[in-house]
Amino acid sequence: NALLPDFISTILDDNVEIRGRKAVWKINLAAETISRLRAITNSMLRAISLALEIENILEGMEEDLNNKLNK
Repeated sequence: NALLPDFISTILDDNVEIRGRKAVWKINLAAETISRLRAITNSMLRAISLALEIENILEGMEEDLNNKLNK
């Protein structure tokens, strides 16, 4: 959540150029910007991984409960 505004400021700012029907981001490829984007991406990937892990745990709990109820 806290990283979303940082992500938006990194890719938007005044770095958008409209070419016909396409928006092209002119992203600063400075090491600091790349490092920030990498940190944001890693945080997003960790959040997705955690959500998938929680989903697997809940599915396992549901299966265990169904097995107990069907005995």
